[in-house]
Amino acid sequence: MGNDAVETVSQLSDIRDSAAYLIRMAYRRVNETFDPKVARHGLTRAQFMLLWTIYLAPGLEQSEIAEFAAFDNATAGGIISRLEALGLVSRARSGRSRRGRAVYPTEKGRALMREANMQTPPQGQALLVNLSEAEQGQFLRLITKMLGVQNSHST
Repeated sequence: MGNDAVETVSQLSDIRDSAAYLIRMAYRRVNETFDPKVARHGLTRAQFMLLWTIYLAPGLEQSEIAEFAAFDNATAGGIISRLEALGLVSRARSGRSRRGRAVYPTEKGRALMREANMQTPPQGQALLVNLSEAEQGQFLRLITKMLGVQNSHST
């Protein structure tokens, strides 16, 4: 192998060592783990995530759902409208604010979530399978710190 080829291979190795590359690969793993569960129910990943949030916390207002699920309000509103059209959620006036609308899963939405067994994060065990229990905790603390989010892994 010539010097140019060796240098190219070395540069490519640098890419594989980068945080951006590794995060992208982790995202692919999340998709590979999560997508089959979502596809069985005929929903997009975004629809599924919002329905899961609504299922776990019925009665939240749209803006609160968007915040918890890490979507902007407009995107969450569009997704919730599609879930409503599918008969999976319903909206009602919120007693907590004048303009807010509380969102609830319908019986059809609750049945879908029970069938999907969505009591815990879908990719939890499968995503972190190559890590020991201690490493899983460390990973979750570090990624929480990296993203600057507040959750049970925040220190």
